Amino acid sequence: MSHYKPLVKAVALALMTGVAFATPLALPDIITKVTGTYSDTQGNNYTAESNELIIKIRQVRTAALDLLAGDKHNLTTSGGNTTYTSYKLTNNGNIDESYSLTAGNNTTDDLDADTIKIYQDVDKDGQVSAGDTEVTAPLTLAPGESAQLVVAVQLPMSISTGGILKVEVSAKDAQNNVTIGTPIEITVITDSSSAQTTSWPQPAGGNCHAYRVIDTPNSWTGASNFAASQTYQTVSGHLATIDSANENEFVRSLLGTEHYWLGGSLTSTGYTWMNLDSTSYTNWENPPTGAVGDALIMANNGLWSTAVPSAQMPYIIEFDTPCQQLDQHVAIDLKSAIDINCDGQISTDGDTDFGTADIENIEKDQCIMFSSTVSNSSTTNTVKNFILNQTLDDRFAYVADSTKIDDAPVADPSFDTNTRVLSVNAGDVAPSGNKVVIYSVKVVDNQN
Repeated sequence: MSHYKPLVKAVALALMTGVAFATPLALPDIITKVTGTYSDTQGNNYTAESNELIIKIRQVRTAALDLLAGDKHNLTTSGGNTTYTSYKLTNNGNIDESYSLTAGNNTTDDLDADTIKIYQDVDKDGQVSAGDTEVTAPLTLAPGESAQLVVAVQLPMSISTGGILKVEVSAKDAQNNVTIGTPIEITVITDSSSAQTTSWPQPAGGNCHAYRVIDTPNSWTGASNFAASQTYQTVSGHLATIDSANENEFVRSLLGTEHYWLGGSLTSTGYTWMNLDSTSYTNWENPPTGAVGDALIMANNGLWSTAVPSAQMPYIIEFDTPCQQLDQHVAIDLKSAIDINCDGQISTDGDTDFGTADIENIEKDQCIMFSSTVSNSSTTNTVKNFILNQTLDDRFAYVADSTKIDDAPVADPSFDTNTRVLSVNAGDVAPSGNKVVIYSVKVVDNQN
């Protein structure tokens, strides 16, 4: 049961992992593709994905409304401030669908939001930016299409430490199928101030990490625990570790006039970072003379010293957000064929040639052969350790001993029974080269 209550100023939302009710007269088409991970000779990691194939069984309407950053948030903020949370709405059906979002405050919490609005997060930065539009009308998505969303929650002016705010939302399609899930829960850790998050961008020589200075004093252990409870762009935080003089200067530029906890502590042989960072960079004001277990602090001039961990100080949270990969030179061409007798061969007994056309009316106990051609368009770089992944529908079962790479039989791929992801290690792909991966699946059930 949903616990909605009126919201005078605006709608309130809660976005949740979806459970949809399909129409009883239709079964879904199967939309499938393969993805791959690989690396080049420089050790950079990449991903690639293929075109999609449709196996036509029947149709269904279904959606997922996923909360990207978890359903519980501990926030350092003040009354009237707005917090942002990212979600993804996905059309998992096989027809274009329009979704109406309905929201309301939950009746079992301590606080009610002043306003809660949902925006289409065009640049996927987790904030309401220029170009992001408020969703006020049904949102139309094609089959398999997702829309990243950001929910802006304006807290009431009057809040207190420990206050809890819950919001709910549902997505309803044109046939009144409803997708709902777990409410968001926001807990106010402290109402003394709002904390800003600043990224160190790669074009400026940065590591792409983000940093948040918390001015509310805490012990080193308390600061460490609070940092671990925070997220930014779905990445969990930790007390800052300093790897270089450039990073030290960037972090210093964010500080006020106090000393701030870092994520390191003294050992019997020197010091260690709590995330086990192996950097050798230091910036001590004087050689450390504290006891084992004393924690590192940074002054506003960037110099380091130590303090007993029970001392109350502000602190710096670091989020290890990744840099975007810019160079990608792999394409995957996915084709399929009907193999009625499941013999791993294209014969004249009703089998079809490999192609990208939809497979119509496949029956139980017949097989489908998938062929993925992995092409490396780079003329100089080798694709390293290409892993081909395909999520198998639960009506498919992999056919043992059916996998071949460039027509040579290889060991069966790994298969995760929880996620139903089948993974084939295709190895390296030479410059301007390609590899062809073929395997078969059997239709074990043609019902939902």
